[in-house]
Amino acid sequence: MMRLLQENRAWLFVLLGILVVRMWLASYIPIMEFTEARYAEIARKAFVLDQWIPLWFRDQQPFWGKPPLAFWSTTVSYFLFGVNELTTRLPSMLYTLMTLITLALWLIRLERSALVLPVWFVYCSFFIVMQSAGTILTDPLMTFCTTTVMLAFWQCMNSEDHTFKWALILWVCLGIGLLTKGPVVLVLCGLACGAWAIGYGKLFEIFRRTYFLPGLIMMLVIAIPWYYLQELSTPGFLDYFLMGEHFYRFTQPGWEGDLYGAAKDQPKGMIWIFLLIGSLPWGLVILWELVFRRKALSDRVTPEQRPLLLYLASWVVMPTLFFSLAGNIIPTYVLPMLPAMAVLLVLLTTINLKIIQQLGTFFAVLFFLLALGAYQFYFIDHKYNQKPVLEAYKKLNSVDPGPLFYEGAETFSVVFYGEGKVSFGRGLWKFFENKNTIYIGTRDMWASSTIPVISKRCKKQLQQGDVSFWYCPSIK
Repeated sequence: MMRLLQENRAWLFVLLGILVVRMWLASYIPIMEFTEARYAEIARKAFVLDQWIPLWFRDQQPFWGKPPLAFWSTTVSYFLFGVNELTTRLPSMLYTLMTLITLALWLIRLERSALVLPVWFVYCSFFIVMQSAGTILTDPLMTFCTTTVMLAFWQCMNSEDHTFKWALILWVCLGIGLLTKGPVVLVLCGLACGAWAIGYGKLFEIFRRTYFLPGLIMMLVIAIPWYYLQELSTPGFLDYFLMGEHFYRFTQPGWEGDLYGAAKDQPKGMIWIFLLIGSLPWGLVILWELVFRRKALSDRVTPEQRPLLLYLASWVVMPTLFFSLAGNIIPTYVLPMLPAMAVLLVLLTTINLKIIQQLGTFFAVLFFLLALGAYQFYFIDHKYNQKPVLEAYKKLNSVDPGPLFYEGAETFSVVFYGEGKVSFGRGLWKFFENKNTIYIGTRDMWASSTIPVISKRCKKQLQQGDVSFWYCPSIK
């Protein structure tokens, strides 16, 4: 590993530059609705309350939608570095880096160290990977878990040395996966590994080579205590999480039992479109090679390579087939398949490895320009971005203190930036009974009824999306 680093110092500085720019972008773009703000606020509540079980969606509503590990990671980041945009997104960056390191160690063990940098550049320049690496999500940690499980399984089945060590890694990461997204980690990895093992007549070897029974016990010892404590603290969790999130969400499009408004009704098979989109821009390179260089690609497949290539293909295809049956899916579901796709592309492509690294650099720069452009020209003034209102409020409040009231339903980005001190609801007259200084955010949808009343006392300070921010000085 050290030799690899020393021989490719210049390219490593390029990767370091990509990381630095990604960190800057993560610190620059505000936390906005919906998923990011919701997850950031769940972690912030755990930080403020110093309460890790249960996590809270709202003040009186526990969060049952996901296991806690990704949220705990963000909470730890808050404890170490404070609450801000970068610390909110830092765990996702670290888990993405850990996935890269895991891939590198595996390729070196396979005696394919020349592929490490090209694989890194491909994986780092998938647009969806770049986006998720700087976003508070559960998927980067899930991807690290599934990647490690898949690589450990390969080593268990194809190496006679240290199989117990690889089995230990496999079952520990499955336990961590159960604390990240739940039983789906077993399904995704199990389908991919099982299909490959059946194809090579090794299905029953799995039980011996992976130390199945003691490994299963170890996995459960890691995961079960949290599930038990969560059910104990908030009864009803297990039924909702295991049946609702893992059965009804899968079988019922637009599942109405969702407590958190996250059900996404998609056509069956939409995951294949998401896989194509998620693999951009490299997906276009893959399609070009499949159409115009099929003969050259087939010539690159040697009998020695075939088991590994089929394993990687199973890693991509089997989870995608599984999600093809689901109606409630989102694009980030393809993230666990992309490490395998990156290795497959580098193994099979007819493109020179140095050119892959150059293309990866270009694609990463292109991502930064697109992301920054999208924010500057669209999201900076969007209704999902309420940070400017809260910044204006904090500045005015430091001079003339008063509470902030937002008209309408609670929004997580406002709660996050308002540190949980913002009030929400309808009925402005209740606030005007307070003759002291107050601050109000009104919605444009109710402007015809609220502005004639509010403008008699208050001065408009800012328009942000569909919210008008008003300063209402004391009238004592």
